[in-house]
Amino acid sequence: MIQANVSHDLADARLALERLGNAGMRLNHPDPEFPMHLMIGIVDKGLDLAFRLDPAGDPAIVEETKTAVCAYLSLYAEPAATAPTAATSATSATSAPDALRKRTPR
Repeated sequence: MIQANVSHDLADARLALERLGNAGMRLNHPDPEFPMHLMIGIVDKGLDLAFRLDPAGDPAIVEETKTAVCAYLSLYAEPAATAPTAATSATSATSAPDALRKRTPR
């Protein structure tokens, strides 16, 4: 069971990393999957707590989970080193935490 959870979390981390790249961002970390894998764990536990306390999901805990994820990923997130386009220029003008907040997985 634990190995299945790890495999699922790693797949989610890879997907989140791909989506971050599609948004014109990258993670400046020797192993970019590592912070994404940790982020998946933060989201998983935060939402677990939010829905354990309130069947509709405690909005304050959901918001705190988003804040925690954005704060953590902002340590490593930076605009991808690509030629600017209209889409990446708009993303680059936004701070890393703001860009991440808009793209935090549900």
